[in-house]
Amino acid sequence: MTDRRAHELVGVVLWALAAGAWVAAMWVPWFRHGVAAGTSPLGGAELLRTGVLDLPPVLGLALLPLPLCALVLLGIAPLRGVGAMVARVLLWLVSTAGAVVLVVAVGSVSAWSFGLGAVLVVVACLLGCVALGFATVRKPEPAPPAG
Repeated sequence: MTDRRAHELVGVVLWALAAGAWVAAMWVPWFRHGVAAGTSPLGGAELLRTGVLDLPPVLGLALLPLPLCALVLLGIAPLRGVGAMVARVLLWLVSTAGAVVLVVAVGSVSAWSFGLGAVLVVVACLLGCVALGFATVRKPEPAPPAG
């Protein structure tokens, strides 16, 4: 295996791990204390959708782009090319921005006591950042021997 191919393979694995962390984060609670303790983002979306929480049910739909972005990111992780890279970066940025907004919105009423889901979000963001580095920083090919 060439160095370049190994470099690409590491990038694909990092994107897949980042997407996997995003998917896992949707199923576990992000906070340990407060109103969101014990509720995952998908669980919260279901509570909003069914009207259990006294908020507009449409807010439940606002949580769906995060897991959808994660699933698409996981699906396109092995693809090559500029289009796939642009899609990965956009999905990663949308997921990161959405998670930050969600953490700030819910954290302000949930005692800022982060749980496993928030840790997975940070891991996903960092893995995406490292994967982006692997995808954009190229090692120069060795020059052919002279002669």
